[in-house]
Amino acid sequence: MPDLKPLRFALFNARGEFEKLRSLPRRFVRRSLMRKTQSAITAHLPALMYLRRERVRFYADGRVEAQPWADEVIYFIRNQIQPALTERERRLLGLEHDRIAWLIADRIEDVARTSSSFYRLADHAEA
Repeated sequence: MPDLKPLRFALFNARGEFEKLRSLPRRFVRRSLMRKTQSAITAHLPALMYLRRERVRFYADGRVEAQPWADEVIYFIRNQIQPALTERERRLLGLEHDRIAWLIADRIEDVARTSSSFYRLADHAEA
């Protein structure tokens, strides 16, 4: 009978390559973190849209001041997403904080770009 001990520590992935089991739980934690982030964004989408519209400034010379919006994204992560996370998800959030912040900002920007309010805001650029 063949020795099956090495298979306890490895599995085949979708491409047929071996992956260590230690990496699988982190992948599940990341997936759960992303799902909770997307859920929080969806639940607070109108408020986030309003905050983005209020915090991002477009100037006539082409400058964009987005630091207040970046501060709001960090506040959102700290007060809306982080309390809903498990301990392992919080540790992963610490490692992937920038990725989560970009995910939030990117999703809100995509919604803003497709809505008419984005164009009205850009048309009324400040001097």
